Amino acid sequence: MRLKGIRLHGHGWAFLALGALCLPGWILAVDGPARFPQPDRYTQTIEIRFKTVEAATKARLHVAPLYHDLAAAFSSRWDDNMLDDLRLQGIMAKYKQTGTFYLTDPAGWYSPSETGVTFTGNPALTFAQALLRGGNSIGGHTLTHEFLPALSKNRAFREILGVRVEREVNSQSPVVCFTYPFVSYKAEADPVRSHEDLEEMIARSGYLFLGEHHPDVAGATRFPDAIFISCDGGTWGSARLEEEARKTRDAAERPLFLSTMHAWQKQWGGPTFPKLVQQYEKWGHEKNWWYCNQNQYASYRTQFSRTDLRTERRGGTLTATLERADPLDLNDLTPISLVVEGVSRGEIASVSCPTAQVRAFPLQGRYGFDLFQDGNRGLPLTFAKVENPENLSDPAAAKAAPEIPGLRAILYRKDGELVLTLVNGGVGVLRDIHVTFRLPLRWEAGVVRQTVEDMDPGASRTARIPLEKRTEDFAFVSDDEFDVAQIDLVDSKRVRLYSTCRVKGPDADPSYPRDGFLALGPLPRDRSDFDYAKFTEAFLGGASPKGDYGLFEGVNVRWRAPGPAETSFLDPDIVWTTGKSASLTFYTWDANLHYKYGADLHFLLWGKVVSPDRRTVKAVFVPSCVERISVNGKPMEGSAIRLRKGVNDLRILYVPAPNPWSCFSERCYGAYFRLVDVNGERLKDLRFERPKAP
Repeated sequence: MRLKGIRLHGHGWAFLALGALCLPGWILAVDGPARFPQPDRYTQTIEIRFKTVEAATKARLHVAPLYHDLAAAFSSRWDDNMLDDLRLQGIMAKYKQTGTFYLTDPAGWYSPSETGVTFTGNPALTFAQALLRGGNSIGGHTLTHEFLPALSKNRAFREILGVRVEREVNSQSPVVCFTYPFVSYKAEADPVRSHEDLEEMIARSGYLFLGEHHPDVAGATRFPDAIFISCDGGTWGSARLEEEARKTRDAAERPLFLSTMHAWQKQWGGPTFPKLVQQYEKWGHEKNWWYCNQNQYASYRTQFSRTDLRTERRGGTLTATLERADPLDLNDLTPISLVVEGVSRGEIASVSCPTAQVRAFPLQGRYGFDLFQDGNRGLPLTFAKVENPENLSDPAAAKAAPEIPGLRAILYRKDGELVLTLVNGGVGVLRDIHVTFRLPLRWEAGVVRQTVEDMDPGASRTARIPLEKRTEDFAFVSDDEFDVAQIDLVDSKRVRLYSTCRVKGPDADPSYPRDGFLALGPLPRDRSDFDYAKFTEAFLGGASPKGDYGLFEGVNVRWRAPGPAETSFLDPDIVWTTGKSASLTFYTWDANLHYKYGADLHFLLWGKVVSPDRRTVKAVFVPSCVERISVNGKPMEGSAIRLRKGVNDLRILYVPAPNPWSCFSERCYGAYFRLVDVNGERLKDLRFERPKAP
């Protein structure tokens, strides 16, 4: 179907604004809106000739659930920027194993080697490329390893998509697999909605696989995932997992088993990682398993679930038509395996595809063959990025990346549109240019695809994509918005250029609590020279706040009023206490952060709630983290809060972690707090006001 230069893809959810997209010089293929977008697809035709008409009549063709119709897959997952990953890589190569290394920002912290690994050069530049040797792949693990459920929607999206952009350019290889930092994928106080939002962000970012243990997200994830053989060499659940692995090795879902998760020599038995070696010796020789990296598994399982197969017979020939996922979305070239049932191998004369390679593989009692991608479809060989962090809207500011000097680009948001300008500054014609816009949850369409007409030297193209609002709720607009255009040149150049921009979001919304409180602390309950009970009870009972408190000899505290720069990255339902993902006792190397006067650290929060009328509302919080709440000097009864008309004084005694040795927790950022009606809906007509510091 064609309309004024626009070709619609038949996915059932096409979206376009004709007036905005009918631009001179463009031929557009548009997809949207799709909150869980599917890979683009194209058609291939296979011809299977049989030696007899009878054989053609009996034959049945299907796509194998796993590569070569194997029963299960096996791989290894390793997290974080750890130099000892290189030690693991050597062990994997020795035992003919491959896997995926899930990394954070290339400029992020690299754990020093415990096993004596030496790395020549700057690991931020070449470490990821070194890990690729031996058939491994790189995965995304966010930019800064924060607890995703505690972040604002925009910041979480930038963490998820941003690391894919950074690591594809840094490693010069595709990234389509993701793991959650701290295995944290849902907020304690809002588990269902927070998990759904994160999965939608992951899908919009172009990932295909979660390297997580399946029972942890059973029935909830929309992505292929895995079953852990063990975790960090430990014995936790290993007997159960081993039995589970044995029972499911022939299961219809064709599971992926993983050795995982960090290059910690102590947990793996020493610098030679003997516990890992034992796993490879035990599980590394199954004849009916596929040993792969996770890009390959993700690609294959996506192809299996997204391939439509139709067949027709004419005489002794079976003709099959497939609609399969495009390699630009798969980011891997693993072929798809097909199996001919109902006839013996000897009854098949030939199998051919006019556009792609076909190769038979051994399959006991049946005939199987791999169908590769079309010869004119492939993966980028060069990756680059250009950034527009100030959201400059002048097309003349388009710039080129060093890796692709012949193509300049600038992406910006203006007047309700996302605008991309491309300029061919090279000497040759740029052909087969495909653009994929990736947008955060504020916008209805998460992925919008376009195909750009060939560009002669000196030519430029501009696309204006209308942005249809999904919501203007502050939870979805807080913090800087991160927009990305993924530009793929599919011709012989085989390059991918990311053009990104950032758009400043509003500083605050008084209907959310995040910026409506002062914080006092930490208050160490585990000191004999500090009367914690007396101090906190006096304040919660309505005592007038002071500007300065002497807790014990040499230690004073004052109320803190963090600004937007400190709080904007947080979910607006979280009241800031430290903004850190770990207890202040953790930062032993930083004198400005580390708290050395106790371990059981609590905080007092003081805010004002303005209500248009007298009412009773419900407070939503994590019960184990809130010791007491008082409203207008009176203790809260259960979860009900009685508000009077006008200004209400609200005080909270917050315990980040009930166990003082729980160093890492999203609770350390601040206190989750929400006021809702009887139906559980957030009250939008209330206003939180931060008191003036005394």
